[in-house]
Amino acid sequence: RPPRSTLFPYTTLFRSLAPNLADFGNRTTVAGYLPNDVEHLKKWIKKPDDYKPGNKMYKESALSDDELEALAAYLMSLKAGQ
Repeated sequence: RPPRSTLFPYTTLFRSLAPNLADFGNRTTVAGYLPNDVEHLKKWIKKPDDYKPGNKMYKESALSDDELEALAAYLMSLKAGQ
């Protein structure tokens, strides 16, 4: 395993590209203002630009309804300390 000092630049890079989702299920909002529930989360994942124009995500997801449902369920299951 490489020393932490050699991992630091990569850790910093990844933090700047995407948020830490480890406790996503504990959050109260999606996109900073939508209630964090399955229905709002699916809408956000499907068309994030409709809810937060200019974000760094895609304009519209190509996920099927089943994939969207599975992803939302997975994200909602991520809770710190469990």
